[in-house]
Amino acid sequence: MQIFAPYSTSMHEEDDPSPFDEMRRPSLFPVVSPDGRPNCKQLVIIQRDGSAVLRAMLEGPEPAHREQLICLHYLSHSAKHFIRENVSVRFVARDDPWDFEIEMSNGCSFNLEITAIADNERRFRTARYEERFAFWSRQESIPLRELRKLADQFPNEHTEQQISAHLGAGTKPGAWVPNPFRSDGPILFHSGMMPPARPLETLIREAIQRKLDKPHLGKPDTSIIVDNRTAMYDGPDFFTAAANLRSWLGSLPFPDVWIYTGYFSDDSGQEAEYSFMPFKTTGEKWNRLQELAEQNGLKDGERLIWSHSE
Repeated sequence: MQIFAPYSTSMHEEDDPSPFDEMRRPSLFPVVSPDGRPNCKQLVIIQRDGSAVLRAMLEGPEPAHREQLICLHYLSHSAKHFIRENVSVRFVARDDPWDFEIEMSNGCSFNLEITAIADNERRFRTARYEERFAFWSRQESIPLRELRKLADQFPNEHTEQQISAHLGAGTKPGAWVPNPFRSDGPILFHSGMMPPARPLETLIREAIQRKLDKPHLGKPDTSIIVDNRTAMYDGPDFFTAAANLRSWLGSLPFPDVWIYTGYFSDDSGQEAEYSFMPFKTTGEKWNRLQELAEQNGLKDGERLIWSHSE
């Protein structure tokens, strides 16, 4: 078991400057401009001193779709850096009992389990509501039951009047109706940002513990990915969390624990940028990452970026 510094994988070369360039960017930020990228939400955090911090975060309307993207990114990351040969992949099982059961043409088979962390429960719920709204805002029509759910979270008088008219006409909950939230322009959400409720290492430990508590066999063949959906934590916070969790991570039956931060991705997982931080992995993978770091002259905390066209 090895614990070591955050490590990043990108699937693009540097791009044109962003109009948000004047804002401070955290270390966990994409190399290319996130403007116009698929499934990407940019979050501007206004600090108490009036300064602004820009974050870019992967968004997706459905949890299962997001998990699939993360799985594809992990497989691409592994094939590029550890397998280093072309392999085909077969998904043996989904959610039975692990998120993914995978077989590769090189004879390797393993399970992949994805869990998530957020600054606090309120922020996690808010992000889910915003993602759901963003998805349906691109649709011409919407099921009435879905419209009612969105109206509960984003109420306005015009939408309430339309829902009342549909219900008064006897429209069934599953019927598709014109979408009053339809919009072709950018979507701007405004909300408060509560400080993190607990230390980062506590959030990570609880997320992994939920998977450890699952009464299923196969943990020694299961890699854990922690989906980082926090907005307030940055690279140095994860360095500290890794150090504080070192002993506990070493006791886990899971061979790999990776912290994943997604920035954007198309639905195929190809046009994408994301970061992987290894909190726990095998000696063989550790040696490979050390080799890559030496080849690229990286210092502690620096990121290795590679282009999908390579």
